[in-house]
Amino acid sequence: RLGHRGAMHSLLAWLLVCLLFGLPLSLVLDPLAGFGLMLGFLSHLLLDACTRSGIPLLWPEPGRMHLLPYRLRLVTGSFAEDICFLLLALVAVAFLLTHLNPSIL
Repeated sequence: RLGHRGAMHSLLAWLLVCLLFGLPLSLVLDPLAGFGLMLGFLSHLLLDACTRSGIPLLWPEPGRMHLLPYRLRLVTGSFAEDICFLLLALVAVAFLLTHLNPSIL
């Protein structure tokens, strides 16, 4: 129940991480640091909801949430997951380069 893709993959966990870590990061370091943590955790949950195993979004309620129809769900460790990661990494790098130097694009 608390194992892989268990309680830490729920909205409750996301809320706790936002309050315990995101808010202090925003206040102590920079608002974008806390926002980045919150957004990163949320995107992780959304991407894990695209896998065949899904996530227990409403934990401790039973059941798992899936964002995609069964045939489109990613298998963890598959070639399709590697391609998805590569595409998301390229988008992240393009975003960072644009944010650091808007005249690049």
